[in-house]
Amino acid sequence: MRMNSEKFTIYEVEEIYKELLSALKSGEAVDINLDGVVKIDIPAIQLLVSTLKTCESESTPFSLSNVSDEVKETLKRTGFDTLFGVTNE
Repeated sequence: MRMNSEKFTIYEVEEIYKELLSALKSGEAVDINLDGVVKIDIPAIQLLVSTLKTCESESTPFSLSNVSDEVKETLKRTGFDTLFGVTNE
C-alpha cells in the first residue's frame, strides 16, 4: 500500500484505515510504502501500531518501507522507532 501524500496525519487516517482493512482481509503481507511522506502525527502512528498488532495476532507479515528521515525522526521522538524497526542513521 503506497501513501499518496506528503502527510500522514489525522486527516488521512480514516481513508487509510479503510484501505488497511481491505489489505488485512486479503491475508497477504501488509507493506506500507511511506515514500514521499515527510509528516506523520500521533493518530497516524496509532493506526500503524494497531495494524502491526493485528498483523502479529494473525501471523501476517507487516513492514514499513521507504521511510523518510523526517518520519524516522518523529518515530524516534515518540519512542516508536524500535517497534517498527526503523532507525535514523
